[in-house]
Amino acid sequence: MRKIGYLVSLLFAFNLIAQNPSFLWAKQVGRAATTTICYSTKSDNNGNVITVGVFTGIVDFDPGPGTFTMSSFASTNDIFITKLDGNGNLVWAKQIGGASQNDQASELFTDAAGNSYFTGRFGNTVDFDPGAGVLNFTANGDDFYVVKMDANGNLVWAKVLSTASSDYGQDICVDQLGNVFAIGRVVGNVDVDPGPGISILNFSSAGTLLLKLDNAGNFIYGKKMDGIAGGQVGPRAVITDSNGNVFVAGDYLGNVDLDPGAGTSSIAPGGPSQMDGFIEKLDANGNFAWAATINGNFGPKGIFDLEVDANNNLLAVGFFSNTVDFQSGPGTTTLTGLGSYDAYLLKYSSAGNFVYVKRFSGTGTEVALELTKDPYNNIFIGGYFSGTVDFDPNPTTNFLTSTSTNPFIVKLDSASNFIWATEYGGTSTDVALSISCDANSNVYSAGYFGSNPMQFDIGPGSFTTSPIGNFDGFFHKINGCTAPPTPIDVTPANSLGICTQNSSTLSVSGTGSISWYSSQSSTTAIGSGSAFITPTLSVGVYTYYASAATCTTSPLRTAVTVTVDNPPVLSINTSSTLICAGVTVAISASGATTYSWNSGGTGSVIVVMPVLSTVFIVTGYNGSCASTASIVQNVAWCSGIEEFENDVKLSLSPNPNAGLVQIDCAAEISSLKVMDVAGKEVLTNNAVNSE
Repeated sequence: MRKIGYLVSLLFAFNLIAQNPSFLWAKQVGRAATTTICYSTKSDNNGNVITVGVFTGIVDFDPGPGTFTMSSFASTNDIFITKLDGNGNLVWAKQIGGASQNDQASELFTDAAGNSYFTGRFGNTVDFDPGAGVLNFTANGDDFYVVKMDANGNLVWAKVLSTASSDYGQDICVDQLGNVFAIGRVVGNVDVDPGPGISILNFSSAGTLLLKLDNAGNFIYGKKMDGIAGGQVGPRAVITDSNGNVFVAGDYLGNVDLDPGAGTSSIAPGGPSQMDGFIEKLDANGNFAWAATINGNFGPKGIFDLEVDANNNLLAVGFFSNTVDFQSGPGTTTLTGLGSYDAYLLKYSSAGNFVYVKRFSGTGTEVALELTKDPYNNIFIGGYFSGTVDFDPNPTTNFLTSTSTNPFIVKLDSASNFIWATEYGGTSTDVALSISCDANSNVYSAGYFGSNPMQFDIGPGSFTTSPIGNFDGFFHKINGCTAPPTPIDVTPANSLGICTQNSSTLSVSGTGSISWYSSQSSTTAIGSGSAFITPTLSVGVYTYYASAATCTTSPLRTAVTVTVDNPPVLSINTSSTLICAGVTVAISASGATTYSWNSGGTGSVIVVMPVLSTVFIVTGYNGSCASTASIVQNVAWCSGIEEFENDVKLSLSPNPNAGLVQIDCAAEISSLKVMDVAGKEVLTNNAVNSE
């Protein structure tokens, strides 16, 4: 097979933002006078990339120096499925087809075991076993099929649904339990049980079928979304969340019923003779939950792909023109397109509430075809564009420009903040129909190109290939990994200073997985997770370092320092152990650096005026290490006349008294002072007759 790579100085691919993605490799498949189109590509858990599409003629499917040719039946369309390793080398290639020009694989899904599932349509008679066996099905018109292959490309099972009209499978996914969901277009009456059983659904016009099979291909249910009075419902995408709920997206024209059960969820068209978009949610048993629409009075609009985030919120991408309302229900959120078509990212909560819509707009055409996410919930959107386009969906701007139709890939974080955008292509119409992402944030895209050379390198280098056939298929891989931000220290202040022979809990917030180290350069982690409990520490200063990791590690480690002190040994004293009520007294503490008193003082000495005997407590600090001490300040009630003993015996009666009082004293009294119970002087006599 002829592959050409050379430098072209006039073709450039541009990236936006400092953390640029990098080109890894590109491969093409094709042959003179043939057509090869890659429709869907997915990566598996081992970093392999599986792709389905169609081809005509004799095509070499080994993109390397070797040769592996497959020949379509009588130069009609046949279906191919290929598997490349992480370096783009051919692992295997298989074909399915017959005499029909309409054989096609629309969409692919891979599971954790490396099995591949794909759906599409076929005509005439097709052998669905690409190996030595034979499994023929004969279509009644064009029919809807679902196929499962193992990791080696061997057929596991194939199922077919048939009506007298033209039917097809559009999208496919597998839930966490291994159940298979496929959606497609069906017209008229159809037995939706592809096994020996019979389960008839009657479609009044062209409608959408949701088919659920178990992992062995056995029928579970079929659900229909149908038109009313000539309305039509077209399938686009299906996805499941972690709870087994199912989301379906598509197009509708006229009046339709989106409730596949006994109820009715009818929606009216948004504009005359124009397709509008819908999203709906079914529970794990296929019961209707809610539906939402995007519609406008004029111009086409549509939803092409779905994804769910870590919280089971729904994300959708597509295109629109003119003015479209993206908020279903009583509210409105309208956008008006700037070019021929604008692309968008739409988010609804799992409960069916509108969250936001973001757009990518410019002077030409922008269509978002697929989206995917990496294990760190970054969002990747792929499609095609022409002209000058702002690919930052937020108030800032980040432009890419193409003079022809070229593929684009945009990376956003989980909050839809722009990270980077890139494009590649040539001077003819080059389209990436599918993207996927692996565990290391490598991004794969696949599609077709023709007529002119195509530049695949998105960086400063160049990797350009020329088409061999009418249209050649391509496989493209870039490293989409961007370093996560350095973790943020969120440790409470009281955990940054502790007493000796204690441990402390240190905390950071960050993206991805968090690891803790004893130094900036250590390669051995001593802990993981956002919280780290130190060992028991002696007096000193200790620093620990936190790093965040996604597909790569954060550029720096965050230092978290904890200071360990001895607890202070406190002494506390009063200037007088017994005072009268209302008399000031000084209470002092020593042995610490700073102090805090239960009475509100903060110095080493407080001056107080208690009226009752009171316990005063002081907390002393050496750094954040603290200890307490207390003292009782005794207070006596000093008002009134108290009897006392001295060298001279003295008595008075009655006491207390409001009138006449008798004082007996063995000594002579020269003066007399009398006070009331409040301490007010009421009588003074300095010339007392002691008789």
